[in-house]
Amino acid sequence: MLARLRREYERQGKPFDALKVFLVGGRGEERFADVAAQLGTTTGALKTATHRMRRRYWEIFRDEIAQTVSDPGEIDDEIRHLLAVMGG
Repeated sequence: MLARLRREYERQGKPFDALKVFLVGGRGEERFADVAAQLGTTTGALKTATHRMRRRYWEIFRDEIAQTVSDPGEIDDEIRHLLAVMGG
């Protein structure tokens, strides 16, 4: 999933490596400010980009799960099961 997201971001010229740290953690204001400064953008713009990346990652995750079930109605149940098994 990360490889797919990376390819999409690289095709679009977006800073995947700088943003990927925010997929799971790294939500502190100081961290946002540091990365925003490195990218030459504002903290608000970085937060928006991070939100979009997380949303796209979730879409890719759902798509990957959809390929493993026989009925689209099973996607949410499969995700809940997977997250429960992973402890999240």
